[in-house]
Amino acid sequence: MKHQDQQPDARSKSGFHGRVLIFDSDIGDLVRLSEAFEQHEVEVRACTSMEMALRFIEKEAFDLALVDQGSPIFEGRRVLRHLIRYNPAARFIVMAYRRDMQCYWQARALGALDYLEKPISTAELHWIIHHDLPFLPKERLSIARVQSQDENSGPDGSKTLESAASWRDRPLKK
Repeated sequence: MKHQDQQPDARSKSGFHGRVLIFDSDIGDLVRLSEAFEQHEVEVRACTSMEMALRFIEKEAFDLALVDQGSPIFEGRRVLRHLIRYNPAARFIVMAYRRDMQCYWQARALGALDYLEKPISTAELHWIIHHDLPFLPKERLSIARVQSQDENSGPDGSKTLESAASWRDRPLKK
């Protein structure tokens, strides 16, 4: 996991494919998410503390942020408000271990692209990388199928990115 503290103008022109902030209190999820983005040459700022996330937001611009909701009182909302204050065009996704309708509506009202239940599946992660980060060159989109054991899986047990999209459109359960 990369933790360099570079200024936005220090971005590499040749290998740079965006900058993502990941704020998650679960170190295992944080590492898995960071590695997935880094495999696609996306610069990652990963943090488990809210204070570190707030400092990153003040110093750098992000193309996308994945923010842990925290508990049902939605501690991640503070990070989102800070992100919106410093970068009004910021795109972000809220992650939660337990879906909560009130937090879902608050996240959507703040402008969240999505509200995902953790752990984020491989199919959802690939959807985020390939569809929510539009600056990735098309030739880098080499993953056509993702292994999954879901009711939308094909006969060979694989799940297409299209079926991952349909999963995201399912109604939330209370």
